[in-house]
Amino acid sequence: MFEMISREMILNSRLIWTMSCLIYMSIGCKSEIKTVDSTKNENSLSILAWNVESGGADPKVIAERLARLDEFDIVCLSEVHPNDFITYQNSRGPDFDTVTSQSGNEDRLQIIYNVKRFELLEKMELSRHGDYILNNGGQRSPTAVRLKDRISGKSLIVMVNHLARGNAEFRRT
Repeated sequence: MFEMISREMILNSRLIWTMSCLIYMSIGCKSEIKTVDSTKNENSLSILAWNVESGGADPKVIAERLARLDEFDIVCLSEVHPNDFITYQNSRGPDFDTVTSQSGNEDRLQIIYNVKRFELLEKMELSRHGDYILNNGGQRSPTAVRLKDRISGKSLIVMVNHLARGNAEFRRT
């Protein structure tokens, strides 16, 4: 199980930060994560978070766009129909692998990462944190991976979530 760590600054990285994709670095920490817009170099880390809206989007169009967004090392997708997991993974090319959520019925989560850059150390879905229930069985559980960066040797945790958007009552409890 992942140990909880504080938010940390990613130095010399280009990071696309959204509420649906959280990153925590395991070493070299500062008190917060900031978006850093720098020129991509071998030490840069770039992440894309995208709600692909499974019910209203064309998976072929999304896959074409993902293929053109080749500067991203990690892609976090929400509202992915299970039939589209392989299509989105394949759009990134042979150097990418995927971790997918099991919860969420037909609206799931997916993390696609570059296997030449990262080694998968651990994957999990978070249905609860302590006494706080994140998923009562009918929602998407946040999906996370612990990856080891083959360049820096550091490990990081990437999480994608899309918490109960259509269920205001559940979000209040």
